[in-house]
Amino acid sequence: MKNFLLGLAAGYAGQKTGLFKKNAKALGLGAINEDKVMEAFDFVNNDYESYRAFEQSYIPNLVRKRRKGTYDKKLSYKLMAYHWNNYGRPRYKKVMGKDLSLNPQERLAYGKMFGDIIWEENLRNIRKKK
Repeated sequence: MKNFLLGLAAGYAGQKTGLFKKNAKALGLGAINEDKVMEAFDFVNNDYESYRAFEQSYIPNLVRKRRKGTYDKKLSYKLMAYHWNNYGRPRYKKVMGKDLSLNPQERLAYGKMFGDIIWEENLRNIRKKK
């Protein structure tokens, strides 16, 4: 999964400007600092503790919701924004020695990136139990 995330992140980085402008319009958001969002995204993907929390607690929860039929893609974006607040940001402060705060629009853009990755990698092929 890590290689897939890195490849997808590289794809996002390559099309950075178009992606964020498109997401900002689609989500009804204002200005987004693309560099801050990408820095947060890259940090969480490359930091073991943050990524482990993501992989061990968030993904199984979303898989369970998908099987039950209660998964909501838009709420998964919000959940990933919470992931930044609960795991990524405190870990970033500890490791880097500075704070990387994202405004609400940037957190939603970050959440959308992770939500799309989770959908592609883990949830697309899971069907609801009968």
